Amino acid sequence: MRKLYEIEQDIANLIELDADRFVDGATGEIISKADFDALQMEWSQKVEGVALGYKNECSEADAIKQEIDALTERMNRHKKRAEGYKSFLNMVLAGKKFETAKCIVKPTKSKSVEWNGKTEGLEDYMIPQEPKFDKAQARKDLLAGKEVPNCTLVEKTSVSIK
Repeated sequence: MRKLYEIEQDIANLIELDADRFVDGATGEIISKADFDALQMEWSQKVEGVALGYKNECSEADAIKQEIDALTERMNRHKKRAEGYKSFLNMVLAGKKFETAKCIVKPTKSKSVEWNGKTEGLEDYMIPQEPKFDKAQARKDLLAGKEVPNCTLVEKTSVSIK
């Protein structure tokens, strides 16, 4: 089975003699209009095959994403239910230990810092953040005709396959 680039190369090597004949520039072979049409049809079928492959892979990826989302939702539901059980046990046992042949529930103590959100006097504890470039705002400004230093709006070409 020939590859798309090989077919493109064969088409690129053809030189039109007249309306019904072509010559292969690489081999000197004369090719009829019917053979040329067959070559173009083979090229079209290859391109269509690549596009259909793309669509198939996108569909497969979407199906996997939906399954991941469904499983993630189930996982989060079970985690939430488990946390509910844990909170209930913490409330019922009120710091006491519970043990059977199938499980052990022990209270543990921990310490955490609660912060009211005020920053006065906390300069030593504040973490500086690096500035972050906002591409979306720069794009909006460039589209509105504003000049944004060190930025240009670049037009790119892409294909849409449906």
